Amino acid sequence: MAIKMKEKKEKFSPLTIILLVVLVLYCISFFYLLIWGICASMKVNNDFLRWEPSRLFSSYEKYDDYLKMLIVNTTKDVDTYKLLGVKASLGLANAPEQQVPEFQARLGQYQSIQSEMGAWIPFYTYKYAFRVFSYAVTNDNVVRLGRLYLNSILYAGGCGFAATFVPCIAAYACARFPYKFSRIMHTTVIIVMMIPIVGSQPSEIEMAVNLHIFDTVYCLWIMRANFLGLYFLMFYDICKALPTSFSEAAKMDGANNFQIFFKIAMPLIKNTFMTVFLIRFIAFWNEYQAPMLYTPSYPTVAMGLNQLMSVAGGGPSTKLGIFDMTFTPSRMAAAVLTAAPVCILFAIFQKRLLGNLTMGGIKG
Repeated sequence: MAIKMKEKKEKFSPLTIILLVVLVLYCISFFYLLIWGICASMKVNNDFLRWEPSRLFSSYEKYDDYLKMLIVNTTKDVDTYKLLGVKASLGLANAPEQQVPEFQARLGQYQSIQSEMGAWIPFYTYKYAFRVFSYAVTNDNVVRLGRLYLNSILYAGGCGFAATFVPCIAAYACARFPYKFSRIMHTTVIIVMMIPIVGSQPSEIEMAVNLHIFDTVYCLWIMRANFLGLYFLMFYDICKALPTSFSEAAKMDGANNFQIFFKIAMPLIKNTFMTVFLIRFIAFWNEYQAPMLYTPSYPTVAMGLNQLMSVAGGGPSTKLGIFDMTFTPSRMAAAVLTAAPVCILFAIFQKRLLGNLTMGGIKG
């Protein structure tokens, strides 16, 4: 006779409910700001400043009507001053004070903006930001966005791999070969994390110059290839927990230490390795100070965004105050162009990165 067991309902404490509400509100506020930023990047500055700036979505139809109104009114002004000029030549009115060329130039500007926007509405802000997104190394050497992307991939990818692989292999060696030097390395990492290092940048620059790697693509790759930091301790704990039965069985089959690491240990910790690599990649992608100091001839997207945000002025439409980089929509469009590759990378590898690390032993 089966005994029916009453399932005990789990009760939530008031503290748990409060924490849940706070986390939900935090997530809503975060996603609202994210959506607001993307929507603001698709607005024109007139819409952002004059026409309900708190709205998420832009009123491009209103701006298009506004631009058509400017063209119609300016055309009327040109015709009016042309008529006054004809009357003045006949002695029937006072001569206009050179107003026709000014209004004609303004009319041409409005018409060029209208034709240039064309089918790009509501993405003209991105088109404008893409056109002006650049980094001026010198007055004669201006690096465009495509090259900035390439430099960022080389910098973030190379530094991210070096800053992930070196701690991983160092931690594996310390965990698998418990000699006295291994304990010294482990202690050194903890001590270095506890003691703040101040004023090392000038010496690092001097070292890079003396090694003839300053202002080269691989300069920061070499400088980031160290095992000091929190990720060494994380890899150390993971490698310490790996079952020894795998490596013992591989040694019986004639595998050496390098084959054991690359063919047995790495497949087991690959999810953690990829997660750390992505975290480091994002950090290096958003960094602009180190490339600016050590590799000034190879500017990254972050360097371009930093310079773009610090320079006022825009294209031929600045008199209208529409797509000047000093306004929020154009700046948000440049920020989205900077963050887009990282978001795409995370979207592609999120399942692999969030997978569970399963480790087991050999039964027998």
